[in-house]
Amino acid sequence: MYTIGDFLIRTKNAYMARKREMETPYSNVANNIAKVLVKEGMLKSVEKKTEKNRSYLKISLSYVEGMPVLQEIKIISTPSVHKYKTRRQINRTMRDLGFYLISTSKGIMTDQAARKQGLGGEVLAQIY
Repeated sequence: MYTIGDFLIRTKNAYMARKREMETPYSNVANNIAKVLVKEGMLKSVEKKTEKNRSYLKISLSYVEGMPVLQEIKIISTPSVHKYKTRRQINRTMRDLGFYLISTSKGIMTDQAARKQGLGGEVLAQIY
């Protein structure tokens, strides 16, 4: 199973259904992406839970005046097609309305953080 795409689509679907909280299977990658989304204000909080030898993430979704903070997620890299960008190829996204999630040698981060650190990597998704 493609855990990155699964996590991102579950998050998008939870927002479209106007859920306040969601649960998703735990993985290190999903946890790292969720932490980046919390830091960027797209999610309220993320918490790892374990019940009966099953780990999952409990995520609180964020809304502003009843509207979801996260409007769209576009998955860029898939298991069969990986898209990579060098540090010079990483461009600004939609004039600060959104960002790219990039998997770098120093972990998953936004395009802005990767530019500041002078890193390139695999472009996972575009979020706005």
